[in-house]
Amino acid sequence: MVPIADCGISACGLVLLYCTGAGTGANRKIKFWSEGGAEFSGNVGVGNDPHTTYKMDIADRIRIRSSSASSTAGIALNNSNNSVISAFIGTKDLDLVGIYGSVSGWGLLMNTNTGALGIGYQNPVAGYRLSVLGNQYVNGLIATSGDAEIGGGAQVSGNLNVGGFMGMGGYLMFQ
Repeated sequence: MVPIADCGISACGLVLLYCTGAGTGANRKIKFWSEGGAEFSGNVGVGNDPHTTYKMDIADRIRIRSSSASSTAGIALNNSNNSVISAFIGTKDLDLVGIYGSVSGWGLLMNTNTGALGIGYQNPVAGYRLSVLGNQYVNGLIATSGDAEIGGGAQVSGNLNVGGFMGMGGYLMFQ
């Protein structure tokens, strides 16, 4: 096979697609220039096997950038019939990344400076690794090797085992 040194497609005096080869064999690099985008049919492999079976297969990390200070970087996900964007995964602002639902809003956020997670909060509560707004359902054991604090009522349907001091600032009801 003879390496391509130069190729181009033009129409009406505009360069629509132009590629230049550099290097040889596995080190060959191709650059694309386009006046209005590019359309590829088939599958695209970047940094890996060019004969991938996926529509896009990228080796290593990718970078998604915001286009301006008023936009955020991320990936918009369409619903199954492509009629509406149902979710977004990306940055909310300078310090928060998460998952956004088109109906529910920001459901899960992480502060990139502290690692704190917020579920249902627009900003995770400072000083806590996990902040949850709303009711929680747990079907299993909640275990702690430290203190547990309940800032409201607690309903226990089953056993409550306390292996240490239990302080109360309100009332305790047993049924």
